[in-house]
Amino acid sequence: MAARVLGQQIDALGSALDDLEREIAKAHARSETSRSLGEIPGVGKLVASVIAASRIQIKEF
Repeated sequence: MAARVLGQQIDALGSALDDLEREIAKAHARSETSRSLGEIPGVGKLVASVIAASRIQIKEF
């Protein structure tokens, strides 16, 4: 019983993460800054989106 409940919670978390990843990908695609940052080796959509969303001046980065 407990294992089944935990399994359901893990599945729900996985689905929520998938939804968040899709939203991040959409935001990344809409942002020229994020797309430019994403071209830097080692900087993926998530990191690029976080930097772009935080509006850090690139000279500060």
